Amino acid sequence: MAVVPILLLLVQGLDLLSAELFTSNAHLQTALYAERDIAGLLLNYVEQEEARLARIRRLADDYERHSSSALENIDAFLGNPINAFLLIKRFTLDWDRDVIPVISNGTWEAMSQQIDQVRVDLPTYEDLKGAAAALMRLQDTYQLDASTVAQGKLAGLKSPVLSVEDCFELGRLAYNAGDFYHTVLWMEQALSEHRKNHNDRRAPGIEGNGHISSEVDSVQADILDYLAFSQYKSQQSCFSKIVLIIAESEDCFLLGRLSYVESDYYHSSLWMQAALERDSQELQKTASKSEILDYLSYTKAMLGDVAHALELTIELLKLEPNHERAVNNKKYFEAMLQDKTKKQELQADKKPGYQLSRDEYRNSEEFLTYEALCRGEDIMPIANQEKLVCRYVTNNHPLLLLQPAKEEIVHWDPYLVIYHDVMSDEEIKQIKHMATPRLNRATVQNSKTGELETANYRISKSAWLNGKDHPVVERLNDRMSAITGLEMSTAEELQIANYGLGGHYEPHYDFARREEKDAFKSLGTGNRIATFLNYMSDVQAGGATVFPYLGLKLYPKKGDAAFWYNLYKNGSGIYSTRHAACPVLVGTKWVANKWIHERGQEFKRPCGLHAEE
Repeated sequence: MAVVPILLLLVQGLDLLSAELFTSNAHLQTALYAERDIAGLLLNYVEQEEARLARIRRLADDYERHSSSALENIDAFLGNPINAFLLIKRFTLDWDRDVIPVISNGTWEAMSQQIDQVRVDLPTYEDLKGAAAALMRLQDTYQLDASTVAQGKLAGLKSPVLSVEDCFELGRLAYNAGDFYHTVLWMEQALSEHRKNHNDRRAPGIEGNGHISSEVDSVQADILDYLAFSQYKSQQSCFSKIVLIIAESEDCFLLGRLSYVESDYYHSSLWMQAALERDSQELQKTASKSEILDYLSYTKAMLGDVAHALELTIELLKLEPNHERAVNNKKYFEAMLQDKTKKQELQADKKPGYQLSRDEYRNSEEFLTYEALCRGEDIMPIANQEKLVCRYVTNNHPLLLLQPAKEEIVHWDPYLVIYHDVMSDEEIKQIKHMATPRLNRATVQNSKTGELETANYRISKSAWLNGKDHPVVERLNDRMSAITGLEMSTAEELQIANYGLGGHYEPHYDFARREEKDAFKSLGTGNRIATFLNYMSDVQAGGATVFPYLGLKLYPKKGDAAFWYNLYKNGSGIYSTRHAACPVLVGTKWVANKWIHERGQEFKRPCGLHAEE
């Protein structure tokens, strides 16, 4: 606190003067005044400490209420992505802003060490960035606008409402990640909510009579600052929304011209736009409107907003029909627009979800189809749908004679099936219990090196279990072998994956393609011939397994399992099995993957009579 350094300085000052005070009553009088002042400072310090302790009490009560409520149903609480984001934010941004200033004092060191030990298990800023990215991924995949998310409207689930500050921080996290598209979305939401909360839809800092208010809205100014730059970086021509705080049009014009001279067209555009808006409010003009329009039109063109530049040039020509530069610029801008219109017509044919700010793959046909399937859209009819059947299967295996497998064929070519009630609740509970302490960030195999590594397109945590870990794992292995008729001794260990906030796995193959020669080399069991995917939880919204080239979407149901072959009998890959795990919108997703390999299947699934089989 600021009081402590002042107090220390005063005490040190008394020590320095004490050797001379006894020689003069006048000097001794100063000690009395100093003593009175110190008493006042000490009393003030006590009052501040009491207030600080009261704030700590309120924080403790708040944490106790929040944790007690959340612990009543952990899965439901953490399954809500907004709850998860706010929990992470609570111990990062909110901790630094609300807790550290309150608890930081000289007596805090011992307890601070204890808290630091506990904080090892608490979220970090990396978690905060990840949580923000997950919310934005959910926005894109499920086409949720920022206001819907901010109001807590997620698949009919009642969620916390995001405050102006929450929206602002989401925007700033996106900004720091260079994601200007989402920065604009969240800063606009923050601005909208801020103005709504303050019943003020006017320009920041400007009174109804056009004069500058005595108090500048710093929150709104911060939002506008981020919003302006992000709109520029994301190539959105929304500068007309930005009204900067300045006294006169002339001042704005001068600032804009200085930016122009430095080739800073972004800030030049902002200041010239502000000058134009101020000009319309001034009774006594302080700058030439023609000059403002001249500079503004050119900076707009340099920033890519040619249409607006042309409009401003036409407005300039109405004021000065013989303005030589404006006449030439008009022809130039019109030619640029013709070329730009052709490009826009090409973009108009793009699927819903197309974003200029996304990379080429995420605007590809495959990725947009994947997102559409995740939203539950039917993109193509399922081939031979009228021939799909449900049936009981025993394979003449002893394990299935009394309790046949419940098989639902969901696609014939390639062959994909759902097996119902493969795992019991008790088995799922036991496997989750064993896997939880072993969970680590899920990895993918590098196609060039064959090494495992983390990737942004796969967000989940996984653990590996084998039959020796527990009888329930061995029992499940035997059951999968009985159902599929395939050998499990050469299969990979059972991979348990947990998808949390926005957890997903973008389109991928389970098998290694011919050019990926080092994939699975260390296993020595050949390629992945088939996949057996056990669903160990229901998911309230999102989290489907989708096949973009088949138009197929499989929704997780606790206890069920999906099965498909990745390879033809001749060993070549079935490319239409390319699939993805959609982001979890609401809920928690647990799966148990079993990747079955070629070795040992020679007599279980022999080669066909024809090479193309």
